[in-house]
Amino acid sequence: MTYALIISVALAVLGQANRLGSSPNYIAKFVYELFRDWAGAIGALLTLMIVTVAFLAIMDNRYARQVDRKERLLKEIIEWAIDISRWRPKEIHRDLAGIRDKVKRQELIDAHIATIMDSLIEMRGRNQYTLRIALKVVEQMGKAATHSLIKDVHGLIGEAEQYIDILVEWKAIITDAMAKDTVADDGEYFEKAEHSEYELEKRVKKVIDEATNLY
Repeated sequence: MTYALIISVALAVLGQANRLGSSPNYIAKFVYELFRDWAGAIGALLTLMIVTVAFLAIMDNRYARQVDRKERLLKEIIEWAIDISRWRPKEIHRDLAGIRDKVKRQELIDAHIATIMDSLIEMRGRNQYTLRIALKVVEQMGKAATHSLIKDVHGLIGEAEQYIDILVEWKAIITDAMAKDTVADDGEYFEKAEHSEYELEKRVKKVIDEATNLY
């Protein structure tokens, strides 16, 4: 095919030369115009190539920034979920194991509840911030790809709020009992809190898994 192209170009050149005549002036004019046209075409082609390379570089840089932004947002969501998990009160079960005195046991539970409750309440602002981050991920990746992530973030925030409600009620009962120098009958709230802690752990894992899958 290459040979055929060369032959076709050669025949075209010879045909043009024959039409112009055999005079040296005509031939010189023909060669000048031929090279001028080719130079213009090559210049246009080079310009097009430069513009194309520049455009591809800009698009590649833009894509790299989008990927970096997406990964940064997802990392923030994962770190948020891990921080919620760290406030799971495993220390309560460890510290209560060797305490026989009911009054001391109640005081320890009250102190733990206050610390955990305050920490989770302080997280409320960050919870809403993380939700906005998740919505930014939706804008970048689309609703179809991020539907589960939004659902899991909402679920974790909702479970944290339920856990706070349980702790508030539990602490109120203990505070009332301590004011009366009695021991609260709080077995029901202990079970509710344990169940809510378990649900928190499950939802934390869902958020982390979903965010990791979107990396």
